[in-house]
Amino acid sequence: MPRPAAGVLAVALAAGACSPDAGPPAVGAGPRASGPCDAWALPDQRICLRHVSPGSFRMGSPATELGHEDREASREVTLTRAFEIGVFEVGQAEFVALMGYDPSAFSGCPTCPVESITWNEAAAFANALSAAAGLEACFACAGSGRGGACDLDARWPTPYACPGYRMPTEAEWEYAARAGEEASFPGGGDLRVDRGYEDDCRAGTQLDDGSWLEEQAWYTCNAGGRTHPTGLLRPNGLRLYDVLGNVLEWCFDRYDAQPASGPAVDPWGGAAASARAKRGGSWHTPSAHHRFAYRNGLHQPTSDDHLGLRLARTP
Repeated sequence: MPRPAAGVLAVALAAGACSPDAGPPAVGAGPRASGPCDAWALPDQRICLRHVSPGSFRMGSPATELGHEDREASREVTLTRAFEIGVFEVGQAEFVALMGYDPSAFSGCPTCPVESITWNEAAAFANALSAAAGLEACFACAGSGRGGACDLDARWPTPYACPGYRMPTEAEWEYAARAGEEASFPGGGDLRVDRGYEDDCRAGTQLDDGSWLEEQAWYTCNAGGRTHPTGLLRPNGLRLYDVLGNVLEWCFDRYDAQPASGPAVDPWGGAAASARAKRGGSWHTPSAHHRFAYRNGLHQPTSDDHLGLRLARTP
């Protein structure tokens, strides 16, 4: 039986205020879920956050997991600080309201995730939200828009020390995405067969617990070649939506393709790497890339039409 991560399971059982309890709405069934949240960034911008307690979990995947890649080293990770994480991926409406422009390739959909943003733009957005909420900024940025360059402000020894908004670290992202689950997908499912890049989508992707990936993620076989409004598919155990699929999500960490395999406390990535980590799979990627453990990186001035962000902060 999977071992629940300390602190997460209790939050998962108590959560749900941001979302209806009757299950996911039908695709195209109107706006995202509403209601009180554990925390609001700016209520008028619909940025809803869930509180996550500190604890320990096994990050990455074992070599026996179907779809496993060498860069998914399995190790015990402890997070010593509580954090807040976005219930939804940041939408185009929220980004435009604070930044004044929409970089998205699939623009014109306010509740679709913003995408085609660089890591630097994600950091600049987090800073703008921090300023609007009266919080100290996490990032020092030079320039603006797509030409800006950002990094952790020298006032903060680690991203966990910053009180403003930021991208989650890889450890925070996976801890919240798993919500105590040790299998590859929410609810305890694993791949039955690793088909690589789906050549044949006619049968869909049924997991070994009987559930379907189509119920919880927009991916190659069901997305129709584009993003979709957030919050339409089944959430994970913390009632976070689209942690797998729709768009990949920038994380704070500098991306290390060969992470250490030993135990870690509050990790936040390779200090010298030139790329930043991205997690979660997207409308553009196959089923194996939607496992919790899948990880990759991209240079921070670069963007993709299947890459956006989810916010986090240390309360």
